Amino acid sequence: MRKDFAIKYLTALELIERPQGATIKELQQALGNVSDRTVYRVLDSLQDKGVPVYNELDVYGPTNQKRWKLMGKIGERERDGLVQLDQKERLILSLALQNTKLFETGSLKEKIDELTWKLGRRGILHQSDRAGDLHVSLKRRKDYSGKERIIRTILTALEKREVCTVTYSALSTGLTKTYDIHPLTFMEYDNGLYLLAAVPKHGQDIRVLAVDRIQGLSAKAEHFEPPSGYNPEQLLAASFGIFIEDPIQVELKFSAAAAPYIRERIWAEEQSIEACEDGGLILRFRAAGREEIKRWILSFGSAVKVIGPESLVTMVREELQGACANYE
Repeated sequence: MRKDFAIKYLTALELIERPQGATIKELQQALGNVSDRTVYRVLDSLQDKGVPVYNELDVYGPTNQKRWKLMGKIGERERDGLVQLDQKERLILSLALQNTKLFETGSLKEKIDELTWKLGRRGILHQSDRAGDLHVSLKRRKDYSGKERIIRTILTALEKREVCTVTYSALSTGLTKTYDIHPLTFMEYDNGLYLLAAVPKHGQDIRVLAVDRIQGLSAKAEHFEPPSGYNPEQLLAASFGIFIEDPIQVELKFSAAAAPYIRERIWAEEQSIEACEDGGLILRFRAAGREEIKRWILSFGSAVKVIGPESLVTMVREELQGACANYE
């Protein structure tokens, strides 16, 4: 089954399940402004798969207009049968579920186990006896024991768009402050959990809060609307990691030994690589997050030299001088 048709099946089913059903025009729009021929193909396919679809005249519309409806209800197993996952899709889903280890605390672990069991019973997951085929490394992951209530509050606040009061210990300043936030996006990065939140006190300035540094979180009896045009993917697109700040133009010279490793990865959306006569290369990219970029550069030791900008040269030089001082 083509994946686009699988999506169309479920989309059409959602419409015709409504008490008022759906007209061909409504189905056309919902399926992406497709032709009426495509709509009829989807409806015919649903009927071929045993879905009890029928049509009747629309008494409130034009005399020749019909509404397509569902006779009775369709069971969950039949619904699942409309979208059968292939082998690769099952592997992807099984791999993704391994990332839920970050949430394995208290009742959240019970929910994960329940979800895995349900998917396994329906044959959706990769075979359990072949679990060794897949592995997600969570080494150096953060410890979220004791943060279960906070994570649960975040998930509920995101769903209901509730204003929350957070008590947060900032790593950069060492200060702990309490203020209101609008929770926008819950995300995972580098085996850690983070919350993107707008701070109404500071003109809806969006901040990245590490869940492990949230000391307290409570929802208020208030609701909010996300900032106009908010898009987390676009917001973080220019970031080297998850820091939100003005981007800088970075230029680095890597040794011949490090060159193969640099070539095989995409380090930033805006990047270019220039080969050098000595077998090394020059990597140029534009990204935000000076601290994250600095730590990444330091991980290469003597295999890299910062060419620019000068502010980054200074940051790396001072860090290296401080490290050398530890061994004097």
